Amino acid sequence: MKKSEFSKLKEIDFQDLLRDVIESFREISIRLEFHEVVSYLFLALVYKDLKDNKDIEGYVIANSHINEISSLYMQKILSKVQDNFIEELANKYDENKLKAAILFSKPEKFSEMDVHSTPEGVSNLALRLLDIKKGDKVLDMGSGVNSFLIQAGINSPEITMNGIEVNTGSVIVANIRSLITNLDIDVKQGNILSQDYTDLMANKVFSNPPLGMRWANIEKEVKHNKNLMKYFSKAKRTISGDWVYALSALLTQKQPGKTVVIMSNGGTWNKPDEFIRRKLIEKGLIEGVITLPVNLLSHTAIDLIMMIFSQGNDRVKMVDASEIYTNRRRLNILENEDIERIIDAYNNETDISREVTIEEIKNQDYILNPHRYVVEDLEIENAIRLGDVCKSINRGAMISSKELDKLATSEETDWQYLRLQNINDGEIDEDLPYLHALDESYEKYCIKDNNLIISKLSPYKISLTHIPGDKKILATGNLYFLELDEEKVNPIFLENYLQSEMGIAQLNRYSTGTVMKNISIRDLRKIQIPNIPIQEQNRIGEEIQLLNEELIILQRQADIIKDKKAKIIQEVI
Repeated sequence: MKKSEFSKLKEIDFQDLLRDVIESFREISIRLEFHEVVSYLFLALVYKDLKDNKDIEGYVIANSHINEISSLYMQKILSKVQDNFIEELANKYDENKLKAAILFSKPEKFSEMDVHSTPEGVSNLALRLLDIKKGDKVLDMGSGVNSFLIQAGINSPEITMNGIEVNTGSVIVANIRSLITNLDIDVKQGNILSQDYTDLMANKVFSNPPLGMRWANIEKEVKHNKNLMKYFSKAKRTISGDWVYALSALLTQKQPGKTVVIMSNGGTWNKPDEFIRRKLIEKGLIEGVITLPVNLLSHTAIDLIMMIFSQGNDRVKMVDASEIYTNRRRLNILENEDIERIIDAYNNETDISREVTIEEIKNQDYILNPHRYVVEDLEIENAIRLGDVCKSINRGAMISSKELDKLATSEETDWQYLRLQNINDGEIDEDLPYLHALDESYEKYCIKDNNLIISKLSPYKISLTHIPGDKKILATGNLYFLELDEEKVNPIFLENYLQSEMGIAQLNRYSTGTVMKNISIRDLRKIQIPNIPIQEQNRIGEEIQLLNEELIILQRQADIIKDKKAKIIQEVI
């Protein structure tokens, strides 16, 4: 299909056709899946040429361009379709409207979220960054319904295109769309984490994978992939799944080449992911990072970035394109002029972009968020200082490890102590070590309930205390504890703000030191926080608290399920 024809089809309004299909099945209490709708539309298009249902079945079976999965599925629905339904669709609607509906309808019109397609503007930006040329072998890891590959084929006809997709419905839609556009796209059904696709020899790779996946949900799949597991065999369970998917795409790429992956912004600065960022940067594999505008994808509001991988990079291009978009009611889109602005910023230093040295990234704990390097002004509009909402800011006791060892006991007492290593992933360990006694002079270093703990040293750890009863917990010297004025600030709101990227950026802004960065009490008071009305802070705090409680319940349920699984094995041994 030529680009001009593709563009003309895009202008066709096909909503009446979709309503007709939906209503026809609603009358018999059937709610259609997206791939079912596309299949019916395709069969109606075939009927316009063949004029006979039996001929359609023969076409579906014999056509070598229809893959086995799609062929079997269409044979199945032909055997149970309502009498004359396909014939009526074919007679009522013209060929171009049927084609337009097949190519551009969205799953959310039916019973699914649109998680299996990539918006046209995002695809075009990725294609520009990949610099597709004649003869390239292009691979989409997690190709969904072929949105990206069709865009690639329309723009660059003389390339080889492969897709890997695990979802059967998406494979069916992808195959049908390839037939409509007459593009030679080979989509294989498979798992992009557990299977190795290096044999495809793709030198240009794209991936828009599932976002926000936890390691626990994908670990089993990764263990089947030896190349991928090399990177994550010693990873913490708190790593983000985004980097796992990114590596699965990068490791599939033939060198020299280029890979572009869509990821959540959290992966650029989360502490658990630092090891993989460091490894890739030191190997010179990260070419650039682009912060994308919000609301580009219909199924998620997660802040997104586009990560560009290639070989031999001693600098990294940073672009903050978060404000470059065209608003279209519910969603933002990337028009051609938006893409040109982003590409210009990527290739040249502008007010939203610059090249960053490896040493500079190293000094920032391998954080890859462009905002950290591009936006020099971290001033928050209508902000107040942290010192203005604190009754006091105190440093923990300067007590040596040797002295602590003398005071420590294995017996449970009313005295405990808190060290830097007892704070992990924003939470204070439940089982803190005990002290058998403590001199009265140290009581002023004991933390209270709802104190905010901030580490003196970078990478900064932040946590809110929850101290039951008469317990006394001694803070040690590498910790600050803040007594908050709760009439001015909600503790939960403040904790989560300081744990955010903007909060961490504020702390780093006032850090000093080279080998070990740290922050003083004087500078800690200068940290800017949003001046939000206390009523709004309380509302946010309550919402976060409910989510935390929900998370605890889910974790307990997961533990119960693990125990049940273990007992099943024990019973048969």
